Amino acid sequence: MAAGRIVQDDRPETVLRRPADEQIARLVGMDNIIPCRLEREGEGAFIRLAGGLRFPYRGPADAHIV
Repeated sequence: MAAGRIVQDDRPETVLRRPADEQIARLVGMDNIIPCRLEREGEGAFIRLAGGLRFPYRGPADAHIV
C-alpha cells in the first residue's frame, strides 16, 4: 500500500521480481534502479537510458517505467 491505496497485489515471487513501480522496488530491497524513459515509435516501444542508449521494449506498452 502507498498513500492508502493498493499498489501491487500479487504472488510474493512476482512482487520481488517484477515490482509495479520504484516505491515497491525499494520496499522489497532493490537498489539497482536505473532511470530510463519509455518511448513509443510507430507500433514499437523502446527504453532510453541516460547517455542515449536505447533498446527495444517488448513488455506491455501501457507500462509505467521510471
